[in-house]
Amino acid sequence: MIKGCLSLAKLYTYLGKLSDAEKAANEALALARKTENVLEDRASLIYLGLVAYLRGELAIAGQVFQRAQTLEPETYEGKPFLYGIQGVIYADYLRRLGDDSNIRQARFVIEANLRVGHQELDDRSRLYRVLGDLDAAVELHENAAKNYAEAIKIVRGITHWPALTGILSARGRWMAQGVQDVEAARSDLEEALDYAVTGGYRLYKADIYVGLAWADYVDNNFSQAQRNATQAMILSEEMGYFWGHQEAVEVISRIEHKVKK
Repeated sequence: MIKGCLSLAKLYTYLGKLSDAEKAANEALALARKTENVLEDRASLIYLGLVAYLRGELAIAGQVFQRAQTLEPETYEGKPFLYGIQGVIYADYLRRLGDDSNIRQARFVIEANLRVGHQELDDRSRLYRVLGDLDAAVELHENAAKNYAEAIKIVRGITHWPALTGILSARGRWMAQGVQDVEAARSDLEEALDYAVTGGYRLYKADIYVGLAWADYVDNNFSQAQRNATQAMILSEEMGYFWGHQEAVEVISRIEHKVKK
C-alpha cells in the first residue's frame, strides 16, 4: 500500500499533477508512520520535499529534506547522504539553490552514490545527468558531455522512458544554451518531446519547450523562441511549476532585450 502511494506520487510528478503527488506522498507518510516503517517514512518525505521544491517553496523543501536525512541515512566517508532516486531529488534541489556550499553538497551526494553503487539503472543514469548539470552550470563542458553521454548510454540500455526524457531534455538544453550547438540540441529536445507527449510527462514538456526556446534564440529565430517560451510558461503556470515558469520568463526577457537593440 505504501509503495503504491509512492509510485503514484512519482507518476503524478511526471504528469505535472503536483497537488495529487503531494496527496499521495502524504498518504504514504501516514501509513509509514502508522506501521513505524522508517525507510518508507523517509521516501515519503523526499517526495513531499520534491513537490515543495518544484513549486519554488525552497524553505519548506529544505526542512523536509533535512528531516528525511535523519532517518537511517547511508554514510560515505563518515558523512550521511541520501541514496538512489532520493539522492537524485535532493541533489537537484541543492543544485537549484545555486550557491557554492550547496553545489559542493550536491556533488558529494552524487559522487557518494556513484562510488557506493548498486543503484537501479534508471537511478544511476539520473545521477550522471545531475553530474552533467552541475558541470554545465560552471562551464565544464567536456565533463558535462561525458556525464550526459554516460547517462544516456545507461538509460538507452534499459528503455526507461521518463529517465530518458529527462536526460535528453537536460542535454539538449545544455547543447543550446551552453555550447550553442543548435542542431544537436534540437535532435535531443525533439526526441524528448516525442516521449513527453506520448507519456503525458507535462513537467518535462515545460523543460523541453524552454530548451527549444534557447535553441531558437541562439539561432536568431526570435519569433519561434517566443512561442516555445510562452508554451513553457503556460504549462508551468497550469502545473504550479516554479522553475519552468522562471526559466521561460528568462528566455522571453532575453528575446525582448535582443529585439529592442
